[in-house]
Amino acid sequence: MSAPAPSRRGKGKFLLLLILLLTMAALTLRHADRIAWYASAPGRRLLIDTLRGYGPFGMILFALIQATQVIIFALPGEFIEVVGGAIYGTVGGFFVCSAGVVIGTVVVWNLAHFLGREVVESLLAREKVAKASFLQNKERLERVIFWIFFVPGTPKDILTYLAPFTHLTLGRFLALTLVARIPSVISSTIVGANLAEGRLWLSLLTYGAVGLVAWVGMRVLKKNDIDPTAPGEAAPPPAAKEARP
Repeated sequence: MSAPAPSRRGKGKFLLLLILLLTMAALTLRHADRIAWYASAPGRRLLIDTLRGYGPFGMILFALIQATQVIIFALPGEFIEVVGGAIYGTVGGFFVCSAGVVIGTVVVWNLAHFLGREVVESLLAREKVAKASFLQNKERLERVIFWIFFVPGTPKDILTYLAPFTHLTLGRFLALTLVARIPSVISSTIVGANLAEGRLWLSLLTYGAVGLVAWVGMRVLKKNDIDPTAPGEAAPPPAAKEARP
């Protein structure tokens, strides 16, 4: 059965979002050379020194960068967290990144409600969203969301667009996900802080531990019929056993 066509209001919101995305893409392309330079070693060094020199204002600016990553979930969150650790250290980077996550989550939550479920599901592939059984299962929802955000490497931020249409409140969702993100964020800031100090071996050791946790977490999620590589689509539940006469 095909999904119903979006309403006129939904199409208007979709068009507004499309214009916003195209504007952001145009600005990115226009400044592509500068962005690429900041990704180089001299550029990173200048960026770190500049943000540190700005003091509290630099921390606010970096938190907004992290918030942008939550809003545009295709951007690599781990990279930004590593940079945060390189600039502000393990603990400082953790708190700045967490503040950015809160800002981004609040924006996404309200944006999702403004756009409406119809538009959001169209953007995220309605057919796959419809198969995400854990989003409708109130008993499992909080536990599954916690695990997906806890396991490093899973595509987390796409769920921030879907959670507003469940029974969860924004406060409950933030409480769950902020606690669940701690291992992932703190490990990334540890890597960044050690890279900034030239301790490459400790960064590699941290990534090795994170990889092990991710592997174990992926197995736990798949064992519970959740595919963490595609949160918009959950594996079908196991067939019920036939009752014996």
